[in-house]
Amino acid sequence: MIWYELTRWWAYRRIQHESMWIYRTGLPSVISILVLLAYFYIPVRPQLLSDSGLIASFMDTLVLLPGFFIAALAAVSTFQRPEMDVAMPEPCPTIEIRIDGKYLPYDVTRRMFLSYLFSYLTILTFLIVLCGEIIIALSPSIAEFSCSLSQASQYADIFILLGKMLTLGVFTFWSASVFVTMLHGIYFMSEKMHQPD
Repeated sequence: MIWYELTRWWAYRRIQHESMWIYRTGLPSVISILVLLAYFYIPVRPQLLSDSGLIASFMDTLVLLPGFFIAALAAVSTFQRPEMDVAMPEPCPTIEIRIDGKYLPYDVTRRMFLSYLFSYLTILTFLIVLCGEIIIALSPSIAEFSCSLSQASQYADIFILLGKMLTLGVFTFWSASVFVTMLHGIYFMSEKMHQPD
């Protein structure tokens, strides 16, 4: 029960609907691939892990977002519109909810959808910032390890580049997930939820 409660922010990724894969996986994957290709093919690659590198620069912006997402979550929770608590139009998204120890399918309402969305964004941005700060703090050790590896192996440059690409790919995928989900939430709040069923 405790695990269910502590991981419920992840419920946004468990919503079942035919088009949800576009927002959860499709668009973030495309953005990640484009960023990786750009990073691989540009003649002078920018630093990733230094205090003034790409990840640190991005952290400065990302660290502000959880507060906005919490405010949006509070606003969604207090909207006084009856249609917020009616199941979404067909084909209605569904999610499994634990009731009396059993997981049962449940039709998602507009309020539930937005609550799951902003909960997901709040915790995901917090985790990305936390991981980014840890990576930046470890960057001197990573640089020293890379230097030692370069002296020990002739293939070190390939391993170092693969490590950078993996780090950038994971970081970019989850950051793109935040960006795409945020745009989806803004569209939903500004237009979609005001349209008749």
